[in-house]
Amino acid sequence: MKTKGRFFVGKQGIRSGMTICLLFLGFGFMLATTGCSGDSSTSNTMVASVVSTDDEGTVAIASVTEGDSDIDNATISVNDVVLTYGPSLDFQTEGGIDVNVTLPIYYADLSQFTSGDNLSLIARSSDGSLIFQKSAVVIPGMPTLVQPTEGQVIGTNEDVFMQWNASREFDRAEGYVAGYLETNAFNEESSDDDDTGLYAEFVTVSTTELTVPSAYTVVGDALFSVTAVSGDTQIFTSDEDPTESFLVAATSDWVEAEIGSSDDNSAVNRGSQGLRVVKEYSKKIEGYRFKVRECDPNQILAPGTVQVGFKMRRYKVSIAFIQAYNMNGNQYYSWTKKRIYKSKSKKYYPAFQVSPGTTVVFGTHDASYRGGTYSY
Repeated sequence: MKTKGRFFVGKQGIRSGMTICLLFLGFGFMLATTGCSGDSSTSNTMVASVVSTDDEGTVAIASVTEGDSDIDNATISVNDVVLTYGPSLDFQTEGGIDVNVTLPIYYADLSQFTSGDNLSLIARSSDGSLIFQKSAVVIPGMPTLVQPTEGQVIGTNEDVFMQWNASREFDRAEGYVAGYLETNAFNEESSDDDDTGLYAEFVTVSTTELTVPSAYTVVGDALFSVTAVSGDTQIFTSDEDPTESFLVAATSDWVEAEIGSSDDNSAVNRGSQGLRVVKEYSKKIEGYRFKVRECDPNQILAPGTVQVGFKMRRYKVSIAFIQAYNMNGNQYYSWTKKRIYKSKSKKYYPAFQVSPGTTVVFGTHDASYRGGTYSY
């Protein structure tokens, strides 16, 4: 069910609990000159930055890349608040194992800002040279999703009508991104560019409704969301990945529903073929909710190989991680991947050697678990 409480993690008690933002974008960022608007980009390095607001507050995240390489020593600030690289997701499994995952993003809590406030971003390299600068981006008002409703059960062959209301208090949205995401469903036969289980459109501010065709829905848990966006919204209108730096401000509302009847086989059973998942729960870090799964250490009785599949979603902040612990609770394998606002989905199948009694823990934020195998 939809949860809007706060969850404290890590040694410093970091506040979190932001909305899952279904943001969809591609290439199309329009550079403005410093003389005209105060915006500039003076490097081939790319900054992808998002400021997200919901009823729990505002957070900023960003990534800095040079080609396929992540840069972790840049300095990024939004309204003079410096983003920190590598926020940590800390929690203890029900089996007593301490899990610590460092997320490959820059992050800052911006709870002092809300709808109607202006944003200004500056990114500099480690030597102080300017990478990207953007100003005068207004946080839009928060929309309210009217249809579907929380917990609604929708037939597998039904088109899904979505409707939302614009913010009544303040509305400076430049468009809306609305759509559907399957949150659990396993589809082993889908191709790398198959978008079944995902549907989204960018629409103008004059539009407050959308229909998700039944051809895109998958039996299982479903997330329907609407996000008001401002800033470099040109990136939402192309099929190509952005090649220039961007800043997008977003406010979101969402509901969790279900495709198919409650008598259908659970997504856990469909999604755990081979690798046995025994626990599922949610954890929140820096405003982002992760679905965490623990696998059964009693299944791994002999040395072998575990392979886990993920589908990282297009048009989203999509993050996945894996941690493996031996029978003494010591971590010996770690894998983390993030994709921010890519125009195409992509699958990953990390594989690693395991020893008897290994506990495998993995988590996803706006990414789909595509099944796992244990071979020996």
